Amino acid sequence: MNRGFVWSRRHTLYAAEALLAGTLTIHLTSCSVLIPIGAVQTNHEFPEGDLSPSRIEQLPGHPQIRILTAAGTIEGRFGGIRPMPMAEYAERYEAWRHSVSFEVPSLDQKLRLRTRRGRTETGVFAGFGVRSVWFRHDRWMDDEYPIQSLKSLRPTSGNEFLLDSLEAMARRNQLPSRALVRVLGVSRVPEGVTWIRERSSVLIPIDEVSGVILGSPVANPGVAFLAGAGVDALMLLGVASAYQSGSGCDFDPSGITWGTSY
Repeated sequence: MNRGFVWSRRHTLYAAEALLAGTLTIHLTSCSVLIPIGAVQTNHEFPEGDLSPSRIEQLPGHPQIRILTAAGTIEGRFGGIRPMPMAEYAERYEAWRHSVSFEVPSLDQKLRLRTRRGRTETGVFAGFGVRSVWFRHDRWMDDEYPIQSLKSLRPTSGNEFLLDSLEAMARRNQLPSRALVRVLGVSRVPEGVTWIRERSSVLIPIDEVSGVILGSPVANPGVAFLAGAGVDALMLLGVASAYQSGSGCDFDPSGITWGTSY
């Protein structure tokens, strides 16, 4: 007598369900691995110590930070980048524009720009950002274009502006920028500074920043692991609850049959 297993369509469904359940479980339990890996990679990209001022806008989180300026050193936590009000920026920009030896756009001047990818835009000049040009297409919205991404920048009638000269000044952090570095939890500022104060925070024009020092990691892998594990647990509980409520497939062992042959 030879007893053999007889495969049925139901067995195919059970196998597919098991495979999908295993794949789903891997997806639902990946956050506790991927999030800490991401935290380690972020710390590698932004190690403690010196940081280029031009990279400060890319800084994640709120690490301890020291901002070096000609007026002195500011210590606190990084609070992001804020735009300088145009009324305050206009005075600073015009003073700089009349001091440079080559032609630069005036604020609200109508310009046409072309990117290296062939995109052409027309709008008005709204100032410089961090190694970038702010371009206004309508009354409320400013778009930001990295200077190195531009192929040309010119008035609607006239000669092109010297992008190489602007890029060189941007690398040296010498462009008058609307970007303000916000430092939180500041207990003391140097005497005689004119930076904007907001309770315990300070807003510093980025073109006045001569150096940046990170005093703590930008990400905590331990906290990232706990956060990822919490997300995994919530997702697994959600799936388990869905199955208990009848949205999943039910396994019926009666579908398995054995054949008998002689």
